[in-house]
Amino acid sequence: MASETFTVEVDGLKIGIRPGTTVKQLLESRGGLDPLEDDPIVIASINGRRTSLAEPLYGDERIRFIRLKDKEARTTVQRTVQFLALAAAEDIFPGCALNAHFSCGQGMYCELDRPEPMTADEVAALAGRMEQLVERDLPLTPQVFGLRALLKIYQRRGDMRNLTTAKYLRRDSLVFYRMNGSEQLYYGRQLPSTGYVRAFGLVPESPGFVLLTGRQEHPDELPAYVPQPKLLSTLREYTDWAGRVGMRDTGSLNEFIVEGRTGDLIQISEARHNKFFVEAAQRVADLPEEGRLVLLAGPSSSGKTSSAKRLMVQLRVLGLQPMALSLDNYFVDREDTPRGPDGDYDFESLGALNIDLFNEHLKGLMAGEEVHLPRFDFKSGK
Repeated sequence: MASETFTVEVDGLKIGIRPGTTVKQLLESRGGLDPLEDDPIVIASINGRRTSLAEPLYGDERIRFIRLKDKEARTTVQRTVQFLALAAAEDIFPGCALNAHFSCGQGMYCELDRPEPMTADEVAALAGRMEQLVERDLPLTPQVFGLRALLKIYQRRGDMRNLTTAKYLRRDSLVFYRMNGSEQLYYGRQLPSTGYVRAFGLVPESPGFVLLTGRQEHPDELPAYVPQPKLLSTLREYTDWAGRVGMRDTGSLNEFIVEGRTGDLIQISEARHNKFFVEAAQRVADLPEEGRLVLLAGPSSSGKTSSAKRLMVQLRVLGLQPMALSLDNYFVDREDTPRGPDGDYDFESLGALNIDLFNEHLKGLMAGEEVHLPRFDFKSGK
């Protein structure tokens, strides 16, 4: 049995292997694993499922290699950079957890779990420690943990946030990654080692920072960071509010569910939402009489129309007579809609809208004129 071999298919080529050979070992035997390569292999797709290079093979698998610059590797690179930040923070700020809160400006907004804001020097020190971890090219090794053992680890470390999250999991075992020399555990597929990270950046945004990852096509380059102070302030305000009402993470949400308090959470959330529209309506009412224009922006299905209706109700309470204009009614005919690189209609493109007609109507309305508004029929596309 020791000499028994099985066949796997690698990029269309049949190869014989010993059972239990990992993807990494297969690559090493073929000389195809080099973190210094311009576009190295970083993860694999086995039978259509993305996995790390530590995955063992037992025959009849179809393997496709995914490289650093491939779109499919993007989330794996981002997770590894976040893992670097967590491990570095553990070294520099012992006993003070680093929390990754939300996406911001093509990066991830992070804060230390402490009352004091991070200083620019502390952010720089954290970045320096991350650079050291990259230079050491430390392996990122997957390890299977039983749920009981995982709870014991978090309890011993005093990591109450992860302990609360883990205790509601309904799995017998989970795969976590460990960085050589670090006690940190990270859930989610990782690069083979820290040396595969080409670029990252930490932009101070008090009280925390925004963590940037190298661009997909050019992993050695960082994306331009464009500050969005209003958006950042709103997201931080919501994060702080969620923490005050006991909703810090998914573990907290599970506690609400188990304890039968979801009704209370829904009512609190609705009350906060209503409070926002009451305050927003008053701000609109305080604008000059010459004309009040309120713009609601957001991606498709983000709630713009619903929010406009709720705002209009509050404006009517204040004695105003609002009217809503929807950009959906200014789509060009379907056959005139531009297409994206994939050949599908690109409804997010400005070319999908009759901007000239919209501007004409908006100027007329702001001048107090009467205009005839269009209505787009989505079924006919006209």
